[in-house]
Amino acid sequence: MRFKEFGNRGNAPTILLIHGLFVSWELFNPLVERLQGAYHIVVPMLDGHIYDDGKSEKSCFTTIDAAAQEIAAYLGSIGCDKVHLLYGISLGGCLAARFTEMGAVPIENLVIDAGTILPYGKLFIEICAYYQAANCWCTYHFRRLYKVLLPSHYFRCVIDEVAKTFPSGGVRTPINVYRSIFAYRLQHISEDTKVAFWYGSKEAWVMKRCADHLQALRPDAAIEVFPRMQHAQLIIDHPDAVADKIEIMSNTMKASSSNINV
Repeated sequence: MRFKEFGNRGNAPTILLIHGLFVSWELFNPLVERLQGAYHIVVPMLDGHIYDDGKSEKSCFTTIDAAAQEIAAYLGSIGCDKVHLLYGISLGGCLAARFTEMGAVPIENLVIDAGTILPYGKLFIEICAYYQAANCWCTYHFRRLYKVLLPSHYFRCVIDEVAKTFPSGGVRTPINVYRSIFAYRLQHISEDTKVAFWYGSKEAWVMKRCADHLQALRPDAAIEVFPRMQHAQLIIDHPDAVADKIEIMSNTMKASSSNINV
């Protein structure tokens, strides 16, 4: 795993951003540009997704526990003893929940954006793991055709991200990811952590049960559903809206207006 840092390490609150399956850390570039003036920002490049300066590096994701421990070790190595806000999308949302639950570093604000926090049966996990591995392989190898068939900004961005990261993780990474995240059950989040759960209405068939589970654990959790949006579409199509929400949740600066109503 590698890490990118932006902003002022010594004198600014730390924001930790964790990306999803087969998207690179560069998905967060708009957030970094918007927020680095006021925050210290840490962005892991998860194993199986290492891409930087236009080059991929071979690696393989193993489990969310191993990833969480590596992130905790890195934060300790740079003297970061508290995270002001942790945002994770998809795989990153599940990992963010697990990292917070482990309690290695106190988290003041947690945003789980479409992260799975309830387990599924073993047969379903295996079907999803191999389906997603095949899907990623096809997206990478037939990306030019997919861009013709799926011309929206959302799908073109997803295809571009797979093109960056698939050479790093190959088909083994999505198999390991699904075996790990779909076996995970969130059991506890400290009352000291302010928590939010976001998802798109088009993925409610998967995410509503996770949102309900979180609210059973933490009745004060802020659940937000974005109309007519698919998985991770808010951060892909409307990163300024995500930055607005982060600023509001952090309570450290006045939120600027967004171009969309979410």
